[in-house]
Amino acid sequence: MKRAIRLPPVRTALRLLPVGKKLGLIVLLFVFIVACLLVLANAQMEILSAVRAYVGGEGLWSKGEKDAVHHLARYAETRDEHDYRRYLAAIAVPLGDKQARLELDKSSPTLRLVQQGFVQGRNHPDDVDRMAMLFRRFRHVSYIAKAIAIWTAGDRYIATIAERGQALHAEIASGRPSQLRVGALLQEIGGLDERVTPLEDAFSRTLSKGARHAKRLLLDVTVLIAVLLVSIGVLLSWMMLRHIRAWEARYRHLLNTANDAITVASLETGIILDANRKTEELLGVSVSRILGRHQTELHPESEHDACRRLFDEEVRMGHATNSDLHLRRADGHLVPVEISAAVTELGGRAVVQSIFRDITERKRADHALRDSEERYRGLFEGANDLVYTHDLAGNFTSINRAAERITGYSAAEAVGMNLSKVVAPEHLELARDMVSRKVASGGPTVYELDVITNDGRRVPLEVSTRLMLREGKPVAVQGIARDIRERRRTEAERAELLAREQAARAEAELANRAKDEFLATLSHELRTPLSAILIWARLLRSGRLEAEAKTRALEVIERNTKLQARLIEDLLEVSRIIAGKLRLELAPVDLASTVESAIDAVRAAADAKEIALQCDLDHDVGPARGDRSRLQQIVWNLVANAIKFTPNGGQVDVRLARDAQGAVITVRDTGIGIQADFLPHIFERFRQADSTSTRVHGGLGLGLAIVRHLVELHGGTVAAASPGAGQGATFTVRLPISARSIDTGDAAWLSTLARRSGQPFVPLDGIHVLLVEDESDMRESVAMSLDLCGARVTAVGSAVAALEVLDRDPPDVILCDIGMPGEDGYTLVRRIRARGPEHGGETPMVALTAYARDEDRSHALEAGFQSHVPKPVEPSEIARVVAALCRSDPRVGRIAAARRR
Repeated sequence: MKRAIRLPPVRTALRLLPVGKKLGLIVLLFVFIVACLLVLANAQMEILSAVRAYVGGEGLWSKGEKDAVHHLARYAETRDEHDYRRYLAAIAVPLGDKQARLELDKSSPTLRLVQQGFVQGRNHPDDVDRMAMLFRRFRHVSYIAKAIAIWTAGDRYIATIAERGQALHAEIASGRPSQLRVGALLQEIGGLDERVTPLEDAFSRTLSKGARHAKRLLLDVTVLIAVLLVSIGVLLSWMMLRHIRAWEARYRHLLNTANDAITVASLETGIILDANRKTEELLGVSVSRILGRHQTELHPESEHDACRRLFDEEVRMGHATNSDLHLRRADGHLVPVEISAAVTELGGRAVVQSIFRDITERKRADHALRDSEERYRGLFEGANDLVYTHDLAGNFTSINRAAERITGYSAAEAVGMNLSKVVAPEHLELARDMVSRKVASGGPTVYELDVITNDGRRVPLEVSTRLMLREGKPVAVQGIARDIRERRRTEAERAELLAREQAARAEAELANRAKDEFLATLSHELRTPLSAILIWARLLRSGRLEAEAKTRALEVIERNTKLQARLIEDLLEVSRIIAGKLRLELAPVDLASTVESAIDAVRAAADAKEIALQCDLDHDVGPARGDRSRLQQIVWNLVANAIKFTPNGGQVDVRLARDAQGAVITVRDTGIGIQADFLPHIFERFRQADSTSTRVHGGLGLGLAIVRHLVELHGGTVAAASPGAGQGATFTVRLPISARSIDTGDAAWLSTLARRSGQPFVPLDGIHVLLVEDESDMRESVAMSLDLCGARVTAVGSAVAALEVLDRDPPDVILCDIGMPGEDGYTLVRRIRARGPEHGGETPMVALTAYARDEDRSHALEAGFQSHVPKPVEPSEIARVVAALCRSDPRVGRIAAARRR
C-alpha cells in the first residue's frame, strides 16, 4: 500500500522558497488579480449590454403587440386585407421573440433558430449572442428568472391575441360577418391588450433592477479584489522581511552550532571575514584574533604553498575541493584536518567558505585498521578452512592457502575466476541464488554444495557467507567453506541405519495392524455362523419347534456347519503352506476335465444368482503334471470368487487355452471390479479390499492367497487385472505342462474361539422387538427364539428398513447387528439417537455383533447402545438381555403390561 504524501502547510512552503521565487510569486499574483479585474470588467460590459438589448427588445415587442391590436381594429372596421397583412407583420415581432425563448429553454438549443427568432423580433443581430448568453447562464438567477416568467406570461397573451385575430379574419372573410361576433372578438382582444401592458412595464423594471444589482455586485467584487491585492502585497512584504531576518539568525545559529570549524574569507585578498565558535575551539584562540588574518596563517609554514595552491589555483577556478592539511593551534600543536572549500556569494561579493573537519580520530582508526588487516591476513592464510572473497558477479578476489590445497588452484589462478568454474553444475544455481539472497537480506547464510577441483575430483563443502559493505552498500561476499567429506560419510551411514530401523518399525506396525484386522474379521466370520448354529440347536433342544421349523433348523445348522468347515479348512491350508508342509500328489492331469469338475461344483451357486456361467475349454491343451485336487481347488476358488463378487444377472467366463509358455486358465467376470490401489495386494494373505464393518461381502481374505501358493507350487503364475470399480475383473493362471514340487512357507498366526453355555428361556410376552440383521440365517434364528419367548418380532435386513419400521410401528427394544452393508450399526444408532423422544430417539438398543473385542464393546456403548452382546449367543441370553432392558425402562414395562392385558 502506498504511503500518502503529506504536503507542508502554506506558511512553511512559503518560508522554504528562496527570495527570488517569492518575488516572482508576488508578481504572478498581481498579474492574476489584474487579469481577474479585466475579466470582471468584460463580464460586466457583456451583461449590461445584454440587459440593454433585452430592454430594447421589450420596447419592440410591446410596439409590435400594440400595432397588431390597432391593425386588427382597423381591419374590423374597413374589411381591408391590407390592414390584416399589417396586423400579421406587427404580431410577428413578439412571436419571433417567443420562438427564441422556447428554443433557449431546451437543453441543447439550435442557435440558428434562436438568432432567427430574435431577428424576427427586430433585435439587432450583434446583440443576439449576448442575449442568448444572458438567458442561458443566468436563467435561474432571481431577476432573470422573474423576467423570463413575465415574458412567458406575455407570450401566452400574445398567442391568445393571435388566435382571436385569426378567428376575426375568418369571420370577416366568410362574407356574412356577425356584428355581435366581431364585436365580441374585438372586445376580448382589447381586454388582452390591457393585460399585456402591465407585463411590459414589469419586464422592463425587473431587468433594470437586475442590471443595477449586477453593476453593484461587480463593483463590490472589484473593490474586494483591490483590497485583497493591497493586503496580500503588504502581507508578503512583511513575511519576506521576517524571512530575511530569520534566515540571518538561522545562518548564524547553524554556523555556531556546526561540529566543524568554518571560516569565510575574501576571494580577492584571502583575509578571513567570519569564523564560528568551533574554529575558536580548534585553534585555541578567540574569533576576534582570527578575523583579519590571512587564511594561510592558520596552517604551519610547511603547508603554506599547498594552501596557496588550494585556494589560488583550484578554488578561484570555481571548483569545490577537498584536501588533507594541518591547522596550527595557539600552543603549537598540529591538528590534522580535512578541508572542504567552495566559492560562494555573501553581501554581493565573492567569498571562499572553508570547512575544517578534525580527522584525528579517523587517523587513529586508519592505523588501527591497518593493524587489524595485518592480523586478519595472518588468520586468513593460517586457517584450515577455505576462506575466500568474491565480488557480486561471482568473480574471486582472494583465496587462502587452504583453498589452494583443497581445490588445487593457486591464488594467482583463482583471482578473477568465476564461481561457475569451480562449483558443480547442479549446484551453480544454488550458489548464485544464495549470492542474490545475501545481497537482498544481509545476514549470514549457510548452505552446502560440491566443488570441482583442478584434477576433476568432487569435494562437498559447507559454506558460510557474509556480506561485505562499503558505505552501507554491498560490494563483495566473504565465505568460509569446510570440507565435509567425512561428515557426509557419517551422515550417510546414520541415514542408512535410520532407514532400516524405520522400515523395520513400519513393517512391524503393519503386521500388528494386519493381526488386529485379521482377528476382528476371523471373529466375525466364525461367530456369525456359530450364532445361527447355536440358536437353532437351543431351539431344537427346547422341543417347542414345529416340524417345518425343525427341518429349517437342521438346514441352517448344516449350511453354517459347512461354512465353518470351509473357513477352518482355509485356515489349515494356509497354516500348511506357511509351515511348508503342503505336498502335491503329482500325476498326469487332464486340465479340461479338471476345470469342468470345478465349474460343475459352483454352477448351482451361479444359477441361484442368475449368473451366466460361460465356458470355453480347449480339450487339446494336453495333460499337465500336477495334483488334480489342488488344480481343481484353484479353479473352484477363482470361479467361486467371481460369482461372489458379481451381482445378480451378471456373467462369468472361464477359458482354457494354450500358448507358447504352457496352459492358460482365464476367469473373467462382470462384477464389482478391483480398485487400482488394491490390485498389488490382491493375493496377500488376510488382505481384503473392504475390511470395514460396512462391508457387503464376508470372508477371511484367504482364497486368493491359497490360489497363489498352489499355482506357484505347480511352477506357474497367477495375475489379476481390472479396469476399475464396477468394471469387472480378470484372473489369469499360467501353468507349465509339467509342474515341479515346491515347498513354501511364511510366518502366520491364528486365534482360538470361545464358547458360551446355555441358559433357560425368559418370557417376553407383550414386548415388541425390532431385529436388524443382514445375515438371513442369523435373522431367522434370533426371530424364532424371541418369538418362542412370547415377544412380537419385526425382523429387517438393513438400517433403512429399520428406520421405516421405527416410524410406522415403534418397537420397545431394538436388536441391531454392527457389520451390515451400506449403513452399519454405529450409523443407525447415531441416527436414532439424533431423533426426539416422541420419534423413538430413546428406544433401548442392543448391539448383537460378531465384533467381540473390548474396544468393540467400548465403541458400541459410546455410539449409543445400552448393551453389547457378542456372537455366538444363546437364545436365552438374548431373551435375558431384552428382559433386563425392559426392567430398566419403566415406560417399556408399562406398555408391555398393557399389551398383555
